[in-house]
Amino acid sequence: MKVAILGWGSLIWDPQKLPLTGEWMRGGPTLPIEFSRISGGERLTLVIDEECGTRVPTRYALSADLNVTSARESLRKREKASSEGIASIDLTNEVLTAVRSQSIGVLIASWAKNNGFEGVVWTGLPPNFLEKLRKPYSWEAAFSYLDELGDAQKTEAFKYIRSAPDEVQTAFRREFRKRFP
Repeated sequence: MKVAILGWGSLIWDPQKLPLTGEWMRGGPTLPIEFSRISGGERLTLVIDEECGTRVPTRYALSADLNVTSARESLRKREKASSEGIASIDLTNEVLTAVRSQSIGVLIASWAKNNGFEGVVWTGLPPNFLEKLRKPYSWEAAFSYLDELGDAQKTEAFKYIRSAPDEVQTAFRREFRKRFP
């Protein structure tokens, strides 16, 4: 089974032990992505965000796993996420798992079919800015959040933002580059 893993953030520059066949390639589906999740180390991380995200190109790699189930488990371990945090589409059985949005599922399934994949897995963690900070996500709220971090946390947060692939030019990242060239 030919299974793609989608990436737009740290999977690309730090796949850790994620079993891949080959390198990350450009040409993944264009998805609404934004730095609207607060993750470990208090970093702002990239997630699919249909409300606040900017449509940007993603990358993909071929999973070394032989089926969608094992590729999901490998990605779950890499992301240290629950099963609900990893989304997948198995086109051979027409099974969608943990796909939070029908429109995103349709878009990714179409991309997979057009590119000869029988399955796709991706990190499906939701934005959590509102839940964590009790205020809706916005650029100003994100910059205020960054301003409140300690020096070590701020250094790590800035490193994550700057390490994202060049093509991942979200609205927040463009503003970040203006404020912190």
